[in-house]
Amino acid sequence: MPDRLSFPQGTVRTRVRYPETDRMGVAHHTHHLVWFELGRTELMRDLGCPYGALEDGEGIFFPVIEARAENRGPAGKDHDINVRTNQNEVPARPGRL
Repeated sequence: MPDRLSFPQGTVRTRVRYPETDRMGVAHHTHHLVWFELGRTELMRDLGCPYGALEDGEGIFFPVIEARAENRGPAGKDHDINVRTNQNEVPARPGRL
């Protein structure tokens, strides 16, 4: 039996677009949650569980209960950013991504 459980994780690359920046040309924090959703959606798709199929076909929904960000420095216009999404635990219910 392994010492550690392996949890799903994924990385999606996107680019900071002009309307996501403030007057100084730095990505505004209000867009972080949009990028989180991009990461979560792509992770679900990579796992073979696209949201549309789960919501429309199965009636299963994944509400956001908690979100956390670690700022590693400013991202400016046209900068590439990596959004990492991972699952840290295996709860009985509800699930957390």
